[in-house]
Amino acid sequence: MPAFAYARSGNADVELAVQLASLIDAGCSDIEIDRTHGRHPRDLRRRAALLETLGPGDTVMVYRLDCLAVSGVDLITTMARIRSRNAVLLTTASNGPNSFCDDTIDAITSAFDALANAMPSDDRPPRPAGRSAILGPADWPQVQRDCEAMSATAVAKRYKVSRSTLYNYIDRMRQGSDIVKRTT
Repeated sequence: MPAFAYARSGNADVELAVQLASLIDAGCSDIEIDRTHGRHPRDLRRRAALLETLGPGDTVMVYRLDCLAVSGVDLITTMARIRSRNAVLLTTASNGPNSFCDDTIDAITSAFDALANAMPSDDRPPRPAGRSAILGPADWPQVQRDCEAMSATAVAKRYKVSRSTLYNYIDRMRQGSDIVKRTT
């Protein structure tokens, strides 16, 4: 039952030295270290190699769960890979090793699945992300008049939007009016 240890230097909350000291105190001698500040799982090459070598009954030891992954989705994926190889994931903390048993992993995975698949109860489609539109079709005639009299920056300030939002709105409204002209 080999034990594998992993540490990552890109974690802003935890210094690499703290991770290494904790893993050494837990009895780990061979520690895989990713010395990258990458924000994508593909940047963690040592971790990928470690996960490929796991076999049934092996143990992966990390300082904290957030040291194992770069995001919540990456953490769930990594935990699932460890579990699919019938390996055990342990974390070290100031009070000693803590095991993340199957029940904990199931609870975390279920919570992420529930969030990912959440739909409103009245069968409405989910609301698109972002704020609601400030400029609508009813504003179009006034925006056209304002654009003839003022600069784009002044018009954008008047409606409290960025210039790019104003330009996108103008393009959308012009495309809509072109469609109406073509159909009539």
